Amino acid sequence: MYHTKFHRLFAMSCVMVFSMVVLCISGCHVELYEKYETSDVDEYGVYQGHIEMEDTGLFSPLLVFPEKIADSAQDVEYYYRCACDALDNTYEVYLKCTYDKDTYEDEVKRLSQIRTTEGKVEKYIAYTEERFVYPAYVAIYDDYDCYEYALVNAEKNQIVYVYDQIKNLEDFLDSQYIPVDYDWTAKASSGFNIYDE
Repeated sequence: MYHTKFHRLFAMSCVMVFSMVVLCISGCHVELYEKYETSDVDEYGVYQGHIEMEDTGLFSPLLVFPEKIADSAQDVEYYYRCACDALDNTYEVYLKCTYDKDTYEDEVKRLSQIRTTEGKVEKYIAYTEERFVYPAYVAIYDDYDCYEYALVNAEKNQIVYVYDQIKNLEDFLDSQYIPVDYDWTAKASSGFNIYDE
């Protein structure tokens, strides 16, 4: 009798623990997968208040992106998505602007002078004409599935700004804006990142 009563109590305890785990996972699932998405240019630069830990989950201060969109910018396209996925937040930020000649040149100059300082170590933005279809200023390149860069097109006075954190670039970008050797299926590795020590 004692043996049977013990087994019933044990079984009920197991069921209760299992139920609590299922409820916890279900409840956490709602929080873990909240997301926000917009293409409203008026919301450019607003990286907080949409999901849990949105502003602190970014792996970058987004120095490649302008603080605000220039008043003279034309044909502006903007896309922002953030999501609380699993362990880290994921982000996709895309901005395309066509500028007048002077504003374009000022913006290219700003990009070329981006640098970070960590202690006595200074890191400068990289410039490349090989890794993309267009010349690019790169702050993060394939660093644990993160990218941050600006593609410059002098013919059109156009700049495309991109930030991607742990998402597939092919999901939200035209192929002409993706690195030429991009492979989402490759193992995450430590690449170039001006924000790391």
